[in-house]
Amino acid sequence: MKRLLAVFLVLVMALVPMSSMATFCQDQNIDIDINLNIPEITLPELDYGDLFDPGDFENPWEDWENPWDDFTDLDPDQWYWEAVEYCLENGLMEGMEDGYFFPNAKTTRAQLVTILWRLEGSPRTDGCDLSFDDVKSYAWYKDAVCWAAETGIVKGFDDTTFGPNKHITREQLVTILYRYAGEKDFDTTIHLLPSILIYQDAGDISNWALQPMQWAVSNEIIGGTGDGSLSPRDKATRAQIASIFHRFCENIVE
Repeated sequence: MKRLLAVFLVLVMALVPMSSMATFCQDQNIDIDINLNIPEITLPELDYGDLFDPGDFENPWEDWENPWDDFTDLDPDQWYWEAVEYCLENGLMEGMEDGYFFPNAKTTRAQLVTILWRLEGSPRTDGCDLSFDDVKSYAWYKDAVCWAAETGIVKGFDDTTFGPNKHITREQLVTILYRYAGEKDFDTTIHLLPSILIYQDAGDISNWALQPMQWAVSNEIIGGTGDGSLSPRDKATRAQIASIFHRFCENIVE
């Protein structure tokens, strides 16, 4: 009898809403415990290989890393944005500390020769015997200084002093680039226009830097500092170095 009643209730539950069924059971004083065993359903694994091959789609940004994410003191809205991005992406420059690039910091001679050395492809300098007392064998810039001294692109102040921590001026920088361009058989043509004379402080350029500076100005490698001045004897900042190397690579190297 109970079995027939249970079958009857199951059939009724298929047709009658659960709320109505509960009311019916309460009215008839029926206490029924029905365990509905619903079988577990496992969906089949879908193979999309027949639809498309993920290898057919290349993501051009997959390996790209935003260099600005690594440095909290760089502003993409500043004038140096494109130049610093170029130097970072091409491995010419790095940060000075974790999270800091220091775009307004003065550039040392050690930093400059390291940038040039990287531009050259970081050549090995095994067996280099430096006579500079202020360049230690364990210094991070040792290989770069070896290369620069051996090639004669960046010389020491004398036979025993290189001055790695001395800041470099803007006219010293373009003179070194001019010398480097000559060693590499790059274009060292000095055009008459634009002339260094368009800058109000052209008379401040040292005599030994006149020809390199005219070369740099006429080839749009270096420009004014914003107030009509060329500022040849000012210390070059890291942002300015990035800008000058960016133009040098685009206008002379490439």
